[in-house]
Amino acid sequence: MEGGSTGERQFRERINTLHSQVGIRGSNLFRLTNAGLNSGSNACPLVTRSCCNQDSTFHVSSLQLLTTMVQGREVSRHNMLLKIIEELKKNPGIKAKTVAKALAAQTSDVNSILHHHPEHFVQDENFCWTVKHLPLVITFPEDAWLDGDRFEAALLEATCPASHSNKSVTFVLPSGCKILLIAAARLMALCNQLVTVHRKKVTLQFTEKKNTMQYLNRMGFFSQLHPDVVVTPERPEDVKTLYHGQNANVVEFANIDPKATKEEILRDTTPDRLSNAFATHIEPRFLGPLFTLIAELINNVRDHSRSELHGFVASQAYGLKGPSRRHIQTVISDSGKGIPATLNPILDERYPEIAAKIASLGNKRDAGLVTEIFRKNGRISSISEERGIGFQVTGEFAKKFNALVEIRQESFELTLRYTDGILKSRRVRLGLARLLGTHICVDFDLD
Repeated sequence: MEGGSTGERQFRERINTLHSQVGIRGSNLFRLTNAGLNSGSNACPLVTRSCCNQDSTFHVSSLQLLTTMVQGREVSRHNMLLKIIEELKKNPGIKAKTVAKALAAQTSDVNSILHHHPEHFVQDENFCWTVKHLPLVITFPEDAWLDGDRFEAALLEATCPASHSNKSVTFVLPSGCKILLIAAARLMALCNQLVTVHRKKVTLQFTEKKNTMQYLNRMGFFSQLHPDVVVTPERPEDVKTLYHGQNANVVEFANIDPKATKEEILRDTTPDRLSNAFATHIEPRFLGPLFTLIAELINNVRDHSRSELHGFVASQAYGLKGPSRRHIQTVISDSGKGIPATLNPILDERYPEIAAKIASLGNKRDAGLVTEIFRKNGRISSISEERGIGFQVTGEFAKKFNALVEIRQESFELTLRYTDGILKSRRVRLGLARLLGTHICVDFDLD
């Protein structure tokens, strides 16, 4: 059948195009239609013979019937595809004949679908099949500032990446997506946790190499990002050391080692750098409290995180040029147990009044605990009263400088807004995507 008239060749080509849609080899389908034609029977009413200039040509006489056959075959195979996927999800790592037996189907039909859909299935060296998990894709909003709320909303809209069954997660930062420091810190912490704790493949996909990627690189984001996180189109060359400390508006991401020795802690100049970086922009009255705030929160990470993953701290001033709001955002993050998990074991014994007060809060109990820490002026610790001053300092700073404090825990966020030296409002967001540790953002106005 390799030769033949022009009509035969054209018909054979059209039959062959059905292979991807119908799943029957073009040559077999051609033999089927040709056999029906030559037999003179009604076995295949889709083709007729006509003579033109003594050449025998084959024509499709009913495109509607052909379409019906294709569509019917497609529906049948699609249904079988879904059944195979469900079966392999329940029983991964089995052979095609086992799948066929479970579905009461022909092994040849199952094999055909398995081999025809490499985007869904993977076969191991023992000829056993499993479902290939497609990456979970989380796309952040384009042409917008990515703040803490939008970051959390994007995770919830897609589904929790830490709990999802997919072993591959892709975060997409589209064109025009500009990222605030609070969102950058949470994104970094989440990526590092997904790779190390949850053993997932993580990709950060930038649709453009300028702007957001350049900003993150300038902030030292990629130097703190786990090396196993894939960055596309390519991971930029780290420029943090090149520009370190040369911009009075930012303090680049700095590492916090939970296992640092006393000597290393004494040599750590991070609190000085963070508090002094904005000396040209802020009033002197901010400098001492800001140093104490940063130093104590870094100590909190070292004392309580109990994580193999390092924490980090960074700061940035916004609105220093132009009429927009002038404020400084400082973030401190760790990937440890979190505040509730650290304090709950000792709460009844050391702080029975707090335990009694939050006992009836149900699913808001942990958020209530964090709130009570600030109402108790922060003096609470799983180690000793003398050590529990990190949140005390944060609360005092927030009252004095009318700050906004956002405290992100594993599945909830507590936002405290201070005005005129008092806690003016409190917002609790429950049911957030899983993010281990404690992630604090202190945002205060310069005016």
